[in-house]
Amino acid sequence: MKRLILTTIIAVLAIGMVSMADARYLLDEYFGVNLTVNSSTGQFNMPNWSPLGFANFHDNWRTDGDMHAPDPGPRYYVSEVFDIESMYLDINHSTNELVFSIVTSMPNTGFNQVSWYPGYVFRAGDIRFGIGNDTYVLGTFGSTLGNLYLNPTMTYTDGYRGFAERGNPILAPGSVAMGGIGSNFRYCEYLNENGTSLIENGYATYIMEGRISFASLGLEDVADASMTLAMSCNNDVGTVAAVPEPATLTLLGLGLAGVYGAARRRKK
Repeated sequence: MKRLILTTIIAVLAIGMVSMADARYLLDEYFGVNLTVNSSTGQFNMPNWSPLGFANFHDNWRTDGDMHAPDPGPRYYVSEVFDIESMYLDINHSTNELVFSIVTSMPNTGFNQVSWYPGYVFRAGDIRFGIGNDTYVLGTFGSTLGNLYLNPTMTYTDGYRGFAERGNPILAPGSVAMGGIGSNFRYCEYLNENGTSLIENGYATYIMEGRISFASLGLEDVADASMTLAMSCNNDVGTVAAVPEPATLTLLGLGLAGVYGAARRRKK
C-alpha cells in the first residue's frame, strides 16, 4: 500500500458567506477553486485548483503510472471513475458550521460498467467526519443521502476486491439517522458555466459538497475535524483535517484560517 501524506497551512481567507441556494458551487464560491480542462490534453488545468491557497491533491490516473494509481491501475480504462480528485474542509466559526467540498469522477448513481464484475454497482462511500472521540457520517447514496449518523456501524461489502485493511467505507444496512442536512448537501455532476459536462480523462466530473451546522451535530462548538471518503471498493481513500488557527489571527481581521492535511492511501 502506497501512502502519500500532504500537510500544508491554508492561506488566510476573507470569504463572504453565500448560501447553497445562491452559490454556483461551494468549490467555486467558498474555496475559490474553479475547474477547467485543457482541450489539448483532456486533463485538468492544474493552476486553477488552489488559486486562494487552499491545499489540494490531484493525481492523473491515466498518465502517472502504476505507482501513483488507485487499483486497478491506469492500465484499466475504468481507473478514472474511482478517482477522488481533491477534498476541502473548513471549520467556520462565523457561521458555526463545517463547510466541505469533494471532487471525484464517481457518478452519484454509482458505476456498473466494470467488465470483470458485470452489472455490479460500485459507488462512493459515505463521508466520515471525525470530531473529538465521535464519528459523524453523512450518507451519499440511496435512502441515506443527506442523512447524518452518529457513531454508526460501517461495513465493507466489496471485500472480494481485497482491500479490507483500508477500513469500512459505507453505512451498514439499517443504520438509524440522527437527522439530516437536506438541501445543504448535494452530490451532483459538476457542470461548466454553459451547462455542459466537464470531461476529464474521458469521464464526467462530480462534486459532493455542503454545510453542516454545529447544531445539527448536537454540538455547540467544533475545535477540530477530519473528513474521510473512500470508494466502496476501497481502491481510493482520501482524508483531510482542518484545525482553526489561534485566535490571534482573528484579531487581525483576516477571517478564516486553518491547517489542512491530506493523506491518501492506495495499493498497487
